[in-house]
Amino acid sequence: IMAIKELKNYIKHIVKEISSNNIRAAGIIIFKKIDDADKILVLKSKKGYDLPKGRLEPGESSLNCAVRETFEETGIDELDFYLGKKSIVIDQCQMYIAKTEQEPMISKNPETNEFEHIGYKWVDPKLAVNILPGFLASSVDWAIKNIH
Repeated sequence: IMAIKELKNYIKHIVKEISSNNIRAAGIIIFKKIDDADKILVLKSKKGYDLPKGRLEPGESSLNCAVRETFEETGIDELDFYLGKKSIVIDQCQMYIAKTEQEPMISKNPETNEFEHIGYKWVDPKLAVNILPGFLASSVDWAIKNIH
């Protein structure tokens, strides 16, 4: 039984190491104070809700990717990374936390010339956890614990 526990821990360690070394995408969990409450920006797509994120380009750092994708998807470029480069990696996607005072402006993807998102809303962080897909919900849950 001890050997099985050790094997499980070893497998968890390897999986974590592999996923953190193979970051393929990055994004930002964006907070904004609205009526003295922290709200999170969620983007609406045809499939459901999303956060600003996208694939890394060759040679691009995950932070640069997150900033670029956020600007491309929302028009937001005034970001306060008040926790520095603190981030979480889930399913090969590295998510950062930032605050903004800006409102998003949804525009077409510069490469496909199509809208990836059809709208946005600022929501309570706990609601964001409930409406976002699994790995994004987990990253917001992590962000909630780290915003103060």
